Amino acid sequence: MSLKIEKKNEGTKDTVFLTGRLDTATAPELDTFAEKELINTQELVLDFAGLEYISSAGLRVILKMQKFMNVKGTMKLIHVSHERFLIFFDKKIRICRFIRICIAANAKKRSLCFFIWFMFCTHIQRKNH
Repeated sequence: MSLKIEKKNEGTKDTVFLTGRLDTATAPELDTFAEKELINTQELVLDFAGLEYISSAGLRVILKMQKFMNVKGTMKLIHVSHERFLIFFDKKIRICRFIRICIAANAKKRSLCFFIWFMFCTHIQRKNH
């Protein structure tokens, strides 16, 4: 399945709706879209309601967007589901690498990383109980 990207503009606020899979094959599409379409955006909302899957390549693009928005304004994620982020944690080595990225990140990126980590831990606790 591919990635569908739709943008709703409300002045300097853009809401981007992602539908499908954000993976190694489709992450460059979102990266290109962000570089071209979000130049004048001051408030960015990423809506994950239609997102079925996200890989580490997808997370990389989202973190890049966050870094860009830290300079220009704000960014928030809505309709985030922990199942969409579990791909990051399927192997222990990925967990260790992800934690190193979180620790090395600046404050705003770190909060996004630890939010994702929290969602993962919450999911594991639910499965074990």
